Amino acid sequence: MGHSSSLFKLTLLVAGALTASTPTSAQIGGWFPGNGLPCKTACESHSPKRFAVVTGFYDGNKSRAISVCRAFDKNKRGLRAGYTIEPVKNQCSIAAGGTTYITKAYSCLCTNKVPII
Repeated sequence: MGHSSSLFKLTLLVAGALTASTPTSAQIGGWFPGNGLPCKTACESHSPKRFAVVTGFYDGNKSRAISVCRAFDKNKRGLRAGYTIEPVKNQCSIAAGGTTYITKAYSCLCTNKVPII
C-alpha cells in the first residue's frame, strides 16, 4: 500500500467517524470554502475563529498537517472526503474511480475547538 493510499484511508476513517455521529455545533464548526488557501488558514479566517480538522502529519513533520477537505469527484457525481497537506494551497486530493484526483474547488472541515494533535 502506497503512502498516499494510507493517508487517504486514514482521512476517510476520520471523516466517516465525524459524519457518522451527530455532532453539536460546539463540536464541529462545519464545512467552509477553501478559497484557494490551506485548510488551516481557511478555517482560521472565519469569525469566530475555527480550526482545521487535522488527521496527522505528513512524514511526522508538524509543519505539514494533513487536514480534511471535501470536493466533487471528477465526474461531479457527488461530494467525497479527501485531504490537504499543509502548506500546499488550493488543492484537495480525493479518490475517484480508483485513482487520486486533485481539485482546486473544495471545502475544509473546521471545528470550534482547538485541535489536540
